[in-house]
Amino acid sequence: MRHGLLQRLPSIWMVPQVLGWSIFVAVLVHVAGVWGMLAVDKELFVAYTPVNLVAMVLLVIWNDRSDRSVLFQLLAGVASLGWIAEIIGVNTGWLFGDYRYGNVLGEGMWGVPFLIGVNWFTVVYCAYMSSRWICEQFSWSHLIRVPLSAFMAMAFDWIMEPVAVELGFWSWTNTEIPLYNYICWYAVAFIANVIIERMATVRYNAFAPLLLLVQSLFFIALRMLL
Repeated sequence: MRHGLLQRLPSIWMVPQVLGWSIFVAVLVHVAGVWGMLAVDKELFVAYTPVNLVAMVLLVIWNDRSDRSVLFQLLAGVASLGWIAEIIGVNTGWLFGDYRYGNVLGEGMWGVPFLIGVNWFTVVYCAYMSSRWICEQFSWSHLIRVPLSAFMAMAFDWIMEPVAVELGFWSWTNTEIPLYNYICWYAVAFIANVIIERMATVRYNAFAPLLLLVQSLFFIALRMLL
C-alpha cells in the first residue's frame, strides 16, 4: 500500500500545481489584455484574440480529469453545435438576429470563424462547471444544473456583446443588440448543456468556474473603460 501511494504522489501533487499555474496564466493574459487595449495599442492586442481563445481552451483541457476520448467527443459535439447555430444565424437571421463577423477571429466558412465553435465550447463548458459547483455547494437538485448553466452562458454573452462589437469581432445590422440574440443564446446553450449532462463520465473541472469569472471580469472592465 505504501509503495502504491508513493507511485501516486506525482499525480496527486500535479493537480493543484496545474490548477495554480492555469489560474496564474489566465489572470495574467486577461489583465495584460485590458492594460494593452487601454494603454498601449488596442488594435495590436485585439489581433491576439485568437491566441487567447486557443490558449484558454487548452488550459481547460489540461485541467480536465475526464477520459480524454469523452472530453474530445464533448468538445467536438458542443463546438459543432455552436458553429452550426452561428452559420444559420449569419446566413439566414433565423437565430440570434442579423449580424456579420469581422476579421478579428480568423478564418472560417460560410461567414463564421472556426474559432467560434471553440469559444462556444469554452463558454458552455465553464458555465456548466460553474452551475455544477453552485448546485453542489447549496445542495440544489441536479435538475437545476442545465437551466442555470444556460442562464450563466447567456449572462456571459450579455456582458461580452457590447465589447465584442466595439472590438470588431462582429457587428449588428441595426447596431442595437436584439433581445432575440439572448433568447437564442439561452436555447443553444441549454441544448449544449444537455449534451454535457448526459455524459455521466464528465468529471468536475475546478479551473472552469474560475476561468468564467476571469473572462467575465475582463469584459466588464472593458465595457466600463473602453
